[in-house]
Amino acid sequence: MSKELLTQFFVFANSLYQSASPGERIEDVVNVHSLEYQGDYGLEYELKPGVEESPELAEIIKNAALEAGFHHVKKM
Repeated sequence: MSKELLTQFFVFANSLYQSASPGERIEDVVNVHSLEYQGDYGLEYELKPGVEESPELAEIIKNAALEAGFHHVKKM
């Protein structure tokens, strides 16, 4: 199930991210990991080296993760 959630996350995140940064993909700026604990799914992410943290990027990641079906989102 977490693989399906990750696939959905990338679909939603790329849609949102490309609206803000045309021609770029979310995979270019973050690494993500999914976690499962007793049927609860979480997404952890870390920015790739050289990528500046911004409230807009954090919001895109959070919204895409929740829309995909993750219950929790956390920056590592």
